[in-house]
Amino acid sequence: MAALLVIGVIRAQGAVQAPALAAMEEKFEQGLTLTFEAAGEKDVRNARLIALYVPAGEAPTPFLKGGAFKATWTGNLVSRSRDTIAFSAAGRGVLKISMNDQPALEVSGEDLTGKVGAMVPVKKGKNKLVVEYSSLASGAAEVRVFWKSDSFAAEPVPPMVFNHDVSDVALRTAERVRAGRTLFGELRCVKCHDGKGAMPELGIDAPSLAEVGSRLNEGYMAEWIGNPKSLRPQARMPRVLHGEEDAKDVAAYLATQGKPMGAKTAGDDAAVAAGTRLFTGLGCIACHTAPDAEKADPTRLPLNIVRAKWQGGALVAYLKQPEKAYVWTRMPNFRLSDAEAGQLAAYLLAKSPAGKATAGGGDAKRGEMLFTSAGCMNCHGGAGVNQAKAPALLDLMQMDWMKGCMAKDDAGRGKAPDFGLDDEQRGQLLAFAATGGKSLGADNAIEVAERQFAAANCSACHMRDNQGDNWSDLRDEIAQIEAGLPAAPDTGEKYAPDQSRPPLTWVGEKLREEWMEKFIGGKVGYKPRPYIYARMPGFASRAALIAPGFAEEHGYAPVSEPIAKPVADLVPIGQRLVGKTGGFSCNTCHSIGDVAALAAFEAPAPNFAHVSERLRYDYYARWVRNPQRVERGTRMPTFERPDGTTPVKDVLGGDGTKQFDAIWNYLLQGKGVQPPQ
Repeated sequence: MAALLVIGVIRAQGAVQAPALAAMEEKFEQGLTLTFEAAGEKDVRNARLIALYVPAGEAPTPFLKGGAFKATWTGNLVSRSRDTIAFSAAGRGVLKISMNDQPALEVSGEDLTGKVGAMVPVKKGKNKLVVEYSSLASGAAEVRVFWKSDSFAAEPVPPMVFNHDVSDVALRTAERVRAGRTLFGELRCVKCHDGKGAMPELGIDAPSLAEVGSRLNEGYMAEWIGNPKSLRPQARMPRVLHGEEDAKDVAAYLATQGKPMGAKTAGDDAAVAAGTRLFTGLGCIACHTAPDAEKADPTRLPLNIVRAKWQGGALVAYLKQPEKAYVWTRMPNFRLSDAEAGQLAAYLLAKSPAGKATAGGGDAKRGEMLFTSAGCMNCHGGAGVNQAKAPALLDLMQMDWMKGCMAKDDAGRGKAPDFGLDDEQRGQLLAFAATGGKSLGADNAIEVAERQFAAANCSACHMRDNQGDNWSDLRDEIAQIEAGLPAAPDTGEKYAPDQSRPPLTWVGEKLREEWMEKFIGGKVGYKPRPYIYARMPGFASRAALIAPGFAEEHGYAPVSEPIAKPVADLVPIGQRLVGKTGGFSCNTCHSIGDVAALAAFEAPAPNFAHVSERLRYDYYARWVRNPQRVERGTRMPTFERPDGTTPVKDVLGGDGTKQFDAIWNYLLQGKGVQPPQ
C-alpha cells in the first residue's frame, strides 16, 4: 500500500521508552517467523504461509522502506512420519530453501517455475526449515513455495505443518509494536491528536449522533457515557466524563437530537420463534451471547442491553442497515428482509431484560456544553461546534506517555479520557510510541487483511488452518436456545445436514480478488452454497481491505488476471465430462445455470455458472484432482487415480489432467454455460 504523509511524525526517537519484555519460556505454535531486511533495517512478524506478493516499489512491512528486500522464513516443518519430499516454486526473484541444514532448492530469475529440488528426507517430528527469498531490483516481489512426495502431487505447503518458537525476543518485540500500532488506530487516537497516514484504521469513524435521540433511550445513553465498559467489557469507547451528573446531562442533550419514537413492545410468539431461529441460524450467536444468557462470555458481545438501548422501530432499522450511522461498525449487514428484521428484533426485545428506566432530570443545556468541550465530537458526528483541543501527534510523541490517557489512575489521567487500559495494552502502546510513529505513513496489504480478519471476527464462523470456528463449538447452547420452539415452516429450500461454513485456509489462492471483494462487501446477488441456511453478511467498510491482502498473502497480485476465453475445441468435451452419460455425473449435485441439479446428495452444490468468476485456475486444478487433500471431509469425490488417469477411459485417453482442463474450459463460459445433453 503506497505510503502517505503522516502529519506530525516524530522528529527524533527516544522520547518514549518501551517497557522490558517479560521473561518467556520456549513455546512452539503454528506458523513461521518471517524476518525482512531492507535498506539496512530489519522487521519481524509471524507468517502462515511461505508465500508473498509485494507490489513494485512498496514496502514489505509498514516499518521498512519500499524497494528491494530480503525475506527469511524460519521454523520447523513438522511431520507425522518419515518421508521424502521435493520443493518447487513460482514467482520471480531469488529463492533458497534448506531443511535440516541440507540444501533443498535454489532457483532464481524472472520465472521460478520449472525447477524441482532434489528429494530430501523428512524425519518424524520437527525438521528445521529455512527459506530465503530476495526480490529483484525492480518490479513486484512474488513467491509461492510448493512441496510434493510420492504420495501427493505438488501443492502449496499447508500452514498446518509449520511451527516456530514464539518466545523469540526479536519476534515478540516486533509483534508487541504491531499490537500497539493496531490499538493506536482502533482507539482513534488521531481523532484527538491530529494526524493522518496510510494505516486504514486511522480513518475509523464512530457512530453518528445526528438524530440519536430517535434511536437510543436516554437512560441507556447516560449509563453508557458514564462507564461504557460496565455495559460492554470489550468497548473501545472511553469514559470521558467523570461524574454521574455529567453523563446524565449529556444524555439529556443527546435525547433532544431527533424525535423520540417511544418504547416498542415485543412481537407475538410466532415472530419471536422465527427470530430465535434467525439468531442461531444466521450466526448471530457466534459473535453474541443470547439476550437472556446467564453467563458472560469474553469472546462474544452481550445483548442483554438491547431493550434498554433501542427505541421503537430503530432496532429494526439498525438490523437492516447497521452501517447507516456507523460506517466502520463491526456489525455486518445480513441483507435482512423487513419480515426477518422484525422477527429478529422481536426475539431480542422479548428475551432482553428491561434494564433501567429512562433517565430524567438531566440538564440538556449544560449537557450540550459538556458534549462540545469534552472531545466527543472528535470522534462522533452530530450537531454542534467542537471546542475540544488536544496535543497534535507531533507533540504527543514527545510527551510523558504515563500521564493523560495512558495513566493508571484518575490522578495521573486528569481530564483525559479513560480507556480502561490494562498493563499489557499500555506496554503495547509504549512499544509503538518508542518507534516514533513513522509506520503510520505506510502499510502492507497482508498485514491490513490480517488485522481486518480479526476485527471482523471472521473466525467466529469460519475455521482456518487448525483453528476451529466459534460457531461450531456452540451446538449445545444452540440446542438449549431452540428447545421448545415449534417446528420451522417448510419453505421448500433444501439444506444439508452439515451446515459448516467453508474454511478460509486457502481463500487467497482460491478466490479471484475482485469477486472476493464483492462477496465480502455483500454485493454478490446469489448464494454460492445454497445448501447452507446461513448467508455471508456484508462488511462494506472492510471488503476492499481484506481481499487484496488475502491474495498477496498467498503470493498473488491484488488484481486478478482477466478471465481467459475458453478453447472452443475443449468446451464440448468438458460439457460431456460433467454429464452422466460418459462423464463424471457432476450435474447430479451441481446446478448448471437455470437447470437444477438432477439428484443432489443432501442438497445442491455450487452452481457451475459461477465457477469461472469465483475461482482461480491454480486452486481449481488441485481441488478437482484431490478434493479431500485440500479440504478434509468435503462431499466432493476424487476421480483421479494415483497414476493420473480417471475411470472415463474413452475421453482424451483417460488422462485426468487433460480431462480436467477440458472441464475448466467448459466452465470458462460462465453464465453462458450449457448443461450436457
